[in-house]
Amino acid sequence: MARQAQSPLSDAVPPEALDAARTVVRRGIDLDRIYEGYRRGQQVGLERWLACAYEIVEPGPELIGVTELSLSLAFRFIDQTLGRVLAEAQREREEVIGGALARRTETIRLILDGAPIDPTAASRRLGYELDRRHTAVVVWAESAVAPHGALESAAVLLAQAAGSQRPLTLPAGTTTLWAWIGTPSEPAIEDLRSAVGRSPDDVRAAVGPTRRGIEGFRDSHEAALTVHRLLLGNPASGRFRLLSGT
Repeated sequence: MARQAQSPLSDAVPPEALDAARTVVRRGIDLDRIYEGYRRGQQVGLERWLACAYEIVEPGPELIGVTELSLSLAFRFIDQTLGRVLAEAQREREEVIGGALARRTETIRLILDGAPIDPTAASRRLGYELDRRHTAVVVWAESAVAPHGALESAAVLLAQAAGSQRPLTLPAGTTTLWAWIGTPSEPAIEDLRSAVGRSPDDVRAAVGPTRRGIEGFRDSHEAALTVHRLLLGNPASGRFRLLSGT
């Protein structure tokens, strides 16, 4: 180590490390776990390395130099490797998310276009059961750019108000989000209205009637779109509307 202390570190990252990062992403594990794992590994490695150094090197200036050099090299190596590994993990994450969104978009478009599609296969691709009742929602913001996460948060609030944990969502632009809420029964209108009231002031929602099955999925969405078109650009009409005019 002393002889090579000034040499540049290799840019090569072990392929096993990159494979491990990809596996973490594909299993849905938070990327912070990679960072924590490397830092813990660094601590264990340094403890063992310095324990050996203390046995070999006599106390004094030389041991201080060995310790300082060991710490410097270890931190440089881990920082450099961790940066490469996290970059690979982020790239993999973007591919996974992009692929999932592309599959979701394609499947929803086929349903909305009335194309022949197997409901069981479509449910599996969407991760959303189609053989039940659906309440479609169009959530949007009147400003040019919606606050980050505001539309998704509003859709989740609506789903929870309807007795469902999470909605199926599809971005329809920078300020518009389509959503479907699967429920065993028709949700209470006032509960939905209250949920919109807890979202940011600029967020509005148009709701279609509750309908069953893949046809209901499509019909409720078309009704929600109709309400959305009527209300878009007219903030005075309120923040929440159902097709019936409620």
